[in-house]
Amino acid sequence: MKLLTTENFRHLKANWPQLLLLGMLVLLSLRLIVVVSSSPAGWRSFRNDWKVQILRLFDQPTSIGEETPAVQAEYWLDQINRIPSAQTDPQVALGAAWMLSNPQYGFLKRNIKSNQDLQERSKEIVFTYDQSQAEYRSICRAACLEQAAIATRLAPEDVDFWRQRALLLFAVREKSEREPYPEDWLQVLEDGAAHDPENALYDYLVALQYYQQSAEPEWDEEHRLTLKITNPQIYAQAEQRLQAGLKKPILDVGTITWTATLAFLKQTTLPLENQIKAAEERNASSPALSFVAQLSRWLLYACKSDLRQQKYDTVIKNADRELRIAEQLTGKQNFYEQTFFKFSFRTSGLGQLFKVLQLHPESFKPAEREELKQDLQQAWLQRNIFREAVDRYQKQKDEQPAVEVSPAVVLIDPSQRFIIYLLPLSLLLMLAGSLTGQPADNTAPRPGWWRTLFAWFTGVSLSLFIWGVIPADVLSKQLGNGLLLGLCWLSLILVLTVSLWLIRRQNNLSWWQLISLLLVLAVPVLLYFQFTSLLAFVEQNWIHASLALLIPVSLLLVVIYGVAVFIVIRFLRSSEQSARRKLTACGLVFLVTLLTVPTGAEVLRATLNPTELQTWFGREISVADADLSQALAAWIKQSQKQLPTWIWIYPQWTARHGEGFAVLLSLSILLIWSLLRWSRSPNDQQPGSADDSSRPSNWRAGVRLLRRSSLIALLVVTMVYLAALPSLIKAENRDHRKRYQALSDPFAPLQQVDQIKAEIKNDR
Repeated sequence: MKLLTTENFRHLKANWPQLLLLGMLVLLSLRLIVVVSSSPAGWRSFRNDWKVQILRLFDQPTSIGEETPAVQAEYWLDQINRIPSAQTDPQVALGAAWMLSNPQYGFLKRNIKSNQDLQERSKEIVFTYDQSQAEYRSICRAACLEQAAIATRLAPEDVDFWRQRALLLFAVREKSEREPYPEDWLQVLEDGAAHDPENALYDYLVALQYYQQSAEPEWDEEHRLTLKITNPQIYAQAEQRLQAGLKKPILDVGTITWTATLAFLKQTTLPLENQIKAAEERNASSPALSFVAQLSRWLLYACKSDLRQQKYDTVIKNADRELRIAEQLTGKQNFYEQTFFKFSFRTSGLGQLFKVLQLHPESFKPAEREELKQDLQQAWLQRNIFREAVDRYQKQKDEQPAVEVSPAVVLIDPSQRFIIYLLPLSLLLMLAGSLTGQPADNTAPRPGWWRTLFAWFTGVSLSLFIWGVIPADVLSKQLGNGLLLGLCWLSLILVLTVSLWLIRRQNNLSWWQLISLLLVLAVPVLLYFQFTSLLAFVEQNWIHASLALLIPVSLLLVVIYGVAVFIVIRFLRSSEQSARRKLTACGLVFLVTLLTVPTGAEVLRATLNPTELQTWFGREISVADADLSQALAAWIKQSQKQLPTWIWIYPQWTARHGEGFAVLLSLSILLIWSLLRWSRSPNDQQPGSADDSSRPSNWRAGVRLLRRSSLIALLVVTMVYLAALPSLIKAENRDHRKRYQALSDPFAPLQQVDQIKAEIKNDR
């Protein structure tokens, strides 16, 4: 028996395009499976990407970082209870403590709705930030300190864990309302000092607590500072602990925050991208810098107050303390080596000594005076070189794109969104086609590839213009409103005219009869919508609804309309067609009136008041929506940067589900165009012509047309998605490795800064 007969070969030859597409789909799918399986992120991230897109469709938070602080707190507490190593592994326990120290702030991005908000943080946002942090800490504070204690109990000889525990003990924003510290805070710091005896961190933290309880700065009317000692006994204890810390060789808080956090996050259910993002948002630098800033401010206030009172010996003493702290901050693996404080403490201390030299030269020997001037000049030179090097490094970093932007990356997000809309729609149309039956022969002319392409191009373009260009304020409001009103009137008139024309050809009615019938049937519809409650219901659930609700409701109305047409045509096949046709025409025109009159009233009201158009666009756009596009991430990495208005077109479009509107509009254009062509074709080529037993009806032909077009569109976007996704995954893998290395080695930027410093010195 031959495997390939002449008939089979002829069949394969006739269907070679379908076989070629099927083969390409199989190859692209296999390629995707190999790439995803070998990716560090794996299938978890792949599933999460689709989950995120579906959640965005319903305007839901897409990650735990976008949830409210209370929800985040409950999630992390639950994760810790589910992870046994959080009680047995010191690094995992410390990472859990840092995740409980402060929330992620993805939810705050929804409060930023324009370029101006990107540049200026309002007081409301700052208040929300403090409030969210306080809410989160009220739930997680005790568990956070307990996890830090577990880490030190499991590894008591590792000084890094004691340093991190001390930092977590005071990890509160300086300007926020202070929470009461745990009763054993002093004992925790004493234990830390016992296990880490060469580190001044614990003595300085104790000294600062005593200082804040015993002294406060005061300014007179001429803005002259006096450090008022409110409790001399406690202030003496602060001085004692400060002096004890000065005798120790180093001041360091460690840099294991991010590696410990990653160790914990690996045990959670988060995908890799969210793990890295959560680790990057740990604010270990904030309390570490805040603590040293408070120490610097204390000594600065003391120097200014004593200098005003001409206590030059005390000024010299505190200035020497600043110089000593600058030495303690210096070290190859010291956290503060990469900060500005090692220079600011030195310039501040030398600056205070220079002021004493100017006011009371007798405090220094002649040789000391010249040495002081040279040291101060050299300190300022080093400080300026470091600042310039950091500025150059930051500039080089800003010039590099945050993500790799390529055509493949740009195509992924829209193709994925179109798949979400087209897949259920195609299944629905296939089901509708099976219910209506498949005719033996189809004589209806097909629209052809160019008409299909034109319909989809027009639908997507109109959708992008209405839901992207206009809300993004690319055009002036006056011009945008005018164009939008023109489109609304054109669409309304076109739908009404085409519907009446098709009814006229089907039922052999004159135009004046149809128009008269339309006017008569418009009266009860208008009266019907005079009821405020009913009108409000229709506006809320259809006209003013979001596209996520507008699209299914509109599709439901179209289906009802189509079913009515199908039933009427079945009636037309019976006897006494003239009477039934009049009845059918009345019903069809009534449906057209019901669909168009309320919408027409809205368009008329918007014409009289163009600002009414603003209510048609739903919710405002936010910075969170800007993350929908991988390509836009490179533009939005700097909050102070003025973004061009066109950059908001795609986020506006996707935030309002413009892809669904594009699908609905494209298929509507194609269907209306095909119905017009069928109505102009000879009777023997019309889908619903006289020989009803062998030719499909308009309903069947329309469903078949929509099904074919949606399946082709689904096939195209699926192939684009399958072809582009591996490139995106590889780019994400490179980005993940880069960010992971940055978290694992926080001193890597310092090496580049040192190279730039060497270049600056050579230039000078």
